[in-house]
Amino acid sequence: QISLSYEVSEDRLLLRVNTNQKTEYRIWLTRRLVLEFVPQLQKIAENTITASAPVGTSFVDQESKKMYAEFKKQEILEKSDFKTPFDSSSTSIFGDHPLLLTEIHINALGKGNFTLKLCEKLLGKAERSFEVTVYISMIQAIIHLLGQATQGCQWLEIPHAASLPMPFLEDSDDLEEEKVPKYIN
Repeated sequence: QISLSYEVSEDRLLLRVNTNQKTEYRIWLTRRLVLEFVPQLQKIAENTITASAPVGTSFVDQESKKMYAEFKKQEILEKSDFKTPFDSSSTSIFGDHPLLLTEIHINALGKGNFTLKLCEKLLGKAERSFEVTVYISMIQAIIHLLGQATQGCQWLEIPHAASLPMPFLEDSDDLEEEKVPKYIN
């Protein structure tokens, strides 16, 4: 079971993963890491899906390959269960301090299975990490949840300057009229 939520006070995504052994892993995801990781996951998913196409399937060009991958992705997502509430009764491996993800290592095991090694490497602290085996449908679910979460936290949007608060300005009247320097010859 997987849960992904945006925590405003941390400006991070909290990824929670439950295992069959009733163990929960909590992982903080930063904006930088998510924006680097998602395109790589998408490429892995597309390549895995197209490589597992039935024997004799050939793709005329990249566009047909992408269309096939998109069709299979939708098929996988339709079979996924996004409605069942996350079971919070599992024991958290990292206690009250989620792992702050700084590195991800992905290894292909074949037949659409992968191991993900998720690491926290911080200066002056002992390294924390764990490995999990995932399959292509789980990767697609993670991509889907990350897409929803990044839209919800607006990490991909650059706000318009007029909508930004300007607490550092004492008097905003100075901004109303641009002062043009005068030159005297």
